[in-house]
Amino acid sequence: MNTQGSPYDATRVPQPENAAQPAFGNGAYTYREPPQSGAKYWALGLLWFVPIIGMVAAPILLGVLAIQVRRHPSLIVRENARRAANWVITVTLVVLFSAVLIAVERISQYIVSGGDSGSSLTPLLLIANLLIWAAWIGHLAVSIIGSSIARTRVMNPRIAIPFISGAPD
Repeated sequence: MNTQGSPYDATRVPQPENAAQPAFGNGAYTYREPPQSGAKYWALGLLWFVPIIGMVAAPILLGVLAIQVRRHPSLIVRENARRAANWVITVTLVVLFSAVLIAVERISQYIVSGGDSGSSLTPLLLIANLLIWAAWIGHLAVSIIGSSIARTRVMNPRIAIPFISGAPD
């Protein structure tokens, strides 16, 4: 039997002498606090792609989280949470606007044609479908890029509508 202990022994955790961050734990198991980042807020934006509930849950969840961290001491966390929420709300509104355009076009075709709604592609349907596809692909790209960039800096999608403002001073 090895009496000196193995490197995997949980009771023998080597501690650096000049640690930049304090160690947390109960003595036997210690770990360093991870650096603060806003990556999780951008990754939560991918919840939008969950069928049926995702398009409703993602904007609500990110909006609530952005409001909760308004006074967080880290600028990266605060701003990334706010901008991720604004982005998801913007994308959701674009898709909802496109769905309304599709519904209006289909209803108007039904009324004008006297009950026989054709399956022709009109310019309004084309624009609505292109908006949905652009929102879907754009949101996927911005969420993935935001998840990787937000670890070290603030991700700023320039076309997001600022629904949630920054923290008051």
